[in-house]
Amino acid sequence: MTEKKIVDDETHPFQPLVDDNSKVLILGTFPSIKSFKNNLYYGHPQNVFWPILQKIFEPKRKTKMSNSERKKLALENGIAIWDVIKSCERENKSSLDSSLTTKEPNDIRNLLKNHPKIKAIFFTSKNAQNLFKKHVGNINGYTYKVLPSPSPAYAAMTFEQKLEGFRRAFKSIGLIGENKNDKKKKTTLESFGISKKESNQKSNELKEESKELKEESNQKSNQKSNELKEELKEELKEESKEESNQKSNQKSNQKKKKKRKEKEKKKKPRKNRKKRIVNDSENSSENEKIKKRKKERKKKTKKTKTKTTKKK
Repeated sequence: MTEKKIVDDETHPFQPLVDDNSKVLILGTFPSIKSFKNNLYYGHPQNVFWPILQKIFEPKRKTKMSNSERKKLALENGIAIWDVIKSCERENKSSLDSSLTTKEPNDIRNLLKNHPKIKAIFFTSKNAQNLFKKHVGNINGYTYKVLPSPSPAYAAMTFEQKLEGFRRAFKSIGLIGENKNDKKKKTTLESFGISKKESNQKSNELKEESKELKEESNQKSNQKSNELKEELKEELKEESKEESNQKSNQKSNQKKKKKRKEKEKKKKPRKNRKKRIVNDSENSSENEKIKKRKKERKKKTKKTKTKTTKKK
């Protein structure tokens, strides 16, 4: 025996949560029965959508937020929330997407047209993305991402993994990294009466000045470098000149020494010759003397002989 199906016609109970500050539109399929009762998007007690937003944008807060605080948190951080389905048939009062049959989609194109700051569309399930493609179609100029499903029915990921998935998606469109707690506060520059345009202009001027100063500094350093190179070249020239002079002087001195030695060599034998000559002359004079002495002796002996003969 087959179970009898109970089919209810339902119309979306909530208006889109959106304002002029919205930068990303988060789309689901259709509110669950618990969300109907709690009068809030993702209002099921075990749905982690709002705890994830609180963890990302109000990490220091430990207490649970009220519905109005949650809506305010989303809007202050540039997040718009809506669903793809406007009216549907729900089977057996089930909150599963598989039990929903779309009768009419929401006019999402018109919402995007009226809120031009929205540049990204995120889906909280693959089913929501498929319904969007079917009933709305692809719209150019938007960033599309499927977030990890915050539904308690999706247990394949832990809370931390889902949190990280949301964090990465928000970071990719620049929602994280700015001051999210007070979007309506003016920036420091604006509080001093300086517009963003003026700030950018001033920044560009400073960049140009910095560039010019850098170029001037480079030119000066190049000039100085060239001067130093020239000085170094001159010094090296002088050193090489001195070195070559020293070498040439050394060579000339060596040549002079060589010449002197050669001259001395030539002179030495003449000196010896003179000595020999002197020696020879000395010898001859000695000989003469000896001869003289001999003669004198002879004479003396003759004289003595004659004397002795006379006496006899």
